[in-house]
Amino acid sequence: MARGIGALLLSPIPPPETYWRWLSPHARNLDIWETIYLQVLDGKDPVVNFMRGTALRPFLSALPDREAGKFVEAFAERMAAAYPTQANGQTLFRSVDCFVVAQK
Repeated sequence: MARGIGALLLSPIPPPETYWRWLSPHARNLDIWETIYLQVLDGKDPVVNFMRGTALRPFLSALPDREAGKFVEAFAERMAAAYPTQANGQTLFRSVDCFVVAQK
């Protein structure tokens, strides 16, 4: 399980094999898979806006409004460099999700 100090995770989300080791002793049937999605995003700061409802939430909720604004500005600069806008004006963002279906 991920441990953290405040909003910062000290260990990453485990790979699917770890979930299998945790759950297989307790499940009759267990399906685990990862899916890679290519998110096609539009607008200004599209990666930041995409992440506001997920990965950025713990950071933004831990900061005062003024500091959260500075954090988002700096993060947006880095995301724009890492995920440049394509010729058609859209931004491509790769995300990986892990799914688990267990039957007892």
